[in-house]
Amino acid sequence: MSDIKEWAYAAYLFPVREINGQKQIAFLVYDNDWHGTIGGRIDGNETPRDAMCREALEELGEWAKSIIDNAIEIPEKYIRKVPDSCVERRCARNEEHTFFVSKVPADIEIKLNQEDLCGCHIEWVGIKELKNDPTQKFRDTRENVRAMISFFENL
Repeated sequence: MSDIKEWAYAAYLFPVREINGQKQIAFLVYDNDWHGTIGGRIDGNETPRDAMCREALEELGEWAKSIIDNAIEIPEKYIRKVPDSCVERRCARNEEHTFFVSKVPADIEIKLNQEDLCGCHIEWVGIKELKNDPTQKFRDTRENVRAMISFFENL
């Protein structure tokens, strides 16, 4: 496959809210229905937290500083790497990921910085749907998201 990404380090942010006793996680949804996470590659000598902050501010805008400031790193024991046998199906090599989570108020409206992210919107996905949804909407992060569900449930 020609579109396999190079090995890289990345940092991602999961905003989590609770509505009627059910936790939901915010994902980016692109026009092609591919779901992604807020965040991205670590540049140069950035720490994972620096990269997550920079990427989240680029994607969400300055208003999101409170979400970023409250973010905590998800412990490594909740993260599972996708086996190398899935590389071609995933179109990405097994990257070194650092994940952060930020618990947000139930009534928060997460807005995107539309200047940078045309054709993209935020979708809240319930943990129950993440456990049961058999689709491959989360190509690069599906297994990691499922592995982190117990962490999200205990927030």
